[in-house]
Amino acid sequence: MNEKFSYITTEVFSKWLQNHFVARKPNGKALLLLNGHASHVNCYELLEFANQYDIIILCLPSHTKQALRPLDCSFLKPLKHYFKEEASNWILHHPGQTISLIQVDDLIGMAWNKAASVNTAVNGFRNTGLFPLDQDAIPEHLFSISDEMNSPENTSINLSQSCDQQPTAGKSK
Repeated sequence: MNEKFSYITTEVFSKWLQNHFVARKPNGKALLLLNGHASHVNCYELLEFANQYDIIILCLPSHTKQALRPLDCSFLKPLKHYFKEEASNWILHHPGQTISLIQVDDLIGMAWNKAASVNTAVNGFRNTGLFPLDQDAIPEHLFSISDEMNSPENTSINLSQSCDQQPTAGKSK
């Protein structure tokens, strides 16, 4: 049985980095935030290539997806909301019809246009404490997950709660 996996490979990541990221990168240093998947960081030649093009690769710690990834915290939630809204509206205006792949494409496009904004991106970095740097943006309990909390179900629930929290201004250390 041939199984197809959607995992990224070093070869695919390398092609994306060379053909898409570098092609659009402005002059000077660029920070590339990654999830630490082996395909991103286990190839010396790839890391040398990034260094040659002034790309600083920062891998976020494992199991922090919902807490530290700006797009997960600020963009994907509204995108899902707007997609459900657009799909519901389409179904309301097309009774008895099924949404096809063509409609899904259009609905995602409409949802994307509502969810994607500079403000959304800025809030994602702010809410995760990545920029401006805010060490208090992520609740302390996420750094000390107990053994009973180590299951993926519990970790996801706890981590996703941090995305809904708004950062507070003027925190002092």
